Amino acid sequence: TFLNGRECKYLQERDAARKRANDIGLKLSELHAAFDDYKNKYAMQQKLVMDLEVTEAKLAEVVQERDTLL
Repeated sequence: TFLNGRECKYLQERDAARKRANDIGLKLSELHAAFDDYKNKYAMQQKLVMDLEVTEAKLAEVVQERDTLL
């Protein structure tokens, strides 16, 4: 069948909208992956900070114990 100008324009706009939707979907997937990576790194950083605080507290206790023995 033959398409008139209005139908051709509609099909072009539809195809462009589909391509944009697909591109946006890919970008959204990339952002989700980046956000998940960020959350994992943040959780690891929080654990390291807590471990550091515990280690510093133990070090302070050991230093205090050493000073009392001297």
